[in-house]
Amino acid sequence: MMGQKNSMKEYHHLSLDDLVSPNDLYRKIDGTIDFSFIYDLAKEYYSHTGQPSLDPAVFFKIELIGFLEGIHEDRALQRRIKDSLAIRWFLGYDLDEAPPVYSTISRTRKDRISRTVYQAVFDHILGICIRHQLVKGHHQSIDSTLLKANTSLDSLEALQPRVLAHYEKMTASNPSEDFPQDPGPNLLQPSSSQPMRRDSEAKIAKKPGFPSARPPPVWMKPAAS
Repeated sequence: MMGQKNSMKEYHHLSLDDLVSPNDLYRKIDGTIDFSFIYDLAKEYYSHTGQPSLDPAVFFKIELIGFLEGIHEDRALQRRIKDSLAIRWFLGYDLDEAPPVYSTISRTRKDRISRTVYQAVFDHILGICIRHQLVKGHHQSIDSTLLKANTSLDSLEALQPRVLAHYEKMTASNPSEDFPQDPGPNLLQPSSSQPMRRDSEAKIAKKPGFPSARPPPVWMKPAAS
């Protein structure tokens, strides 16, 4: 007998928590990072009156999702949030709740959160991940060409995740027509009158068979002399 799929039930008795795998990445992140610190960092940018805004902790969780999954458009982020049970759970939106729309995400980024707070939040998250040994660099696979460089091991700098680069991509990919805003100086690139302090392509390497000087941590990079 030929079967035919019946229409879906209108009401379900289920829990979103039961639908998310215990090994899901976002469940692990939620169990490791307490996002409540964001409220203290962002409170000066919010008024005590008016309509409730998008929760700043939810906003930064959405930015983290975009950063981890390489999504730079707010419309794409909105679709991803709607389609993923794990992300809905991570953000705290149940199945019958509408997640934030793309325009709310964009306006929060442009008109509410400063670059300083944006960087501070992700620096704090990185520090937590390092303390819980979620960020490691014991093994690296490299395909490169060795070139002699005029550099010094004494000029090593700590690498930082390219959070502001992600911020700039998100801002550029989601222009605000209703609230135009002066983007201000570009914090990612030095002006033409200032020399580059380091070569962004430079990495420390050791030729096989030769002793190395004091080995730097895996997250360090030499600055150009």
